[in-house]
Amino acid sequence: MLAETKARSQLPALPCDCVLAFGIPTDEEDFETSIKDPKRDYSKHYLAGWGQYRRNFVSQVEDYTRRYEALGVHVIRGLQSSEIPALFTIGSVVTLFTHWTVAGVEFCDGILSLPTLVEAVPCDFSGVLDLCVCHPDDLAALLLRDRPLCTIRYLSNKASPLFWLGFYAALYELLALRRGRTYSEELTELAIQLRHTGEGRPR
Repeated sequence: MLAETKARSQLPALPCDCVLAFGIPTDEEDFETSIKDPKRDYSKHYLAGWGQYRRNFVSQVEDYTRRYEALGVHVIRGLQSSEIPALFTIGSVVTLFTHWTVAGVEFCDGILSLPTLVEAVPCDFSGVLDLCVCHPDDLAALLLRDRPLCTIRYLSNKASPLFWLGFYAALYELLALRRGRTYSEELTELAIQLRHTGEGRPR
């Protein structure tokens, strides 16, 4: 009964408790759709088109996704803004792997403003929301104010998407190996190790 009274973020986490959702394109069809969509931004930074995007990002997403799923992680591709609330029914740890713009956070149906994104997070969610987006501070502040039961995690490291794909692979592997630890404990320890080895680059 005691464990039931704890916030889900305080309970030990396994990879099967984790959801990683991509709000940016992870296949050719969505990439081409996003290029033509004035409400989307991330793909337009790849000026050489799909070939460059596939080589530099999607091929790595496919490799890492296989690793994540083999450990039990729930991987969601092509995340639409309407699908965000359902993520919090799947696991106790939700990671949004997507793109930030001055207008908000990108999903596969456009840019969602920060207040609207906060509204998509259930008020009673007491797990971890991990923000793998650039410049997460304003979003984190709104979530801390309006979703006080939710534990917000993010790392102030400016790094490439490939760095983050590898980071989460290492994090999920640690959760699988060292059972009995919370997600936040493993994330913090891994981040400290990376800083000591010079892998993380400060913002």
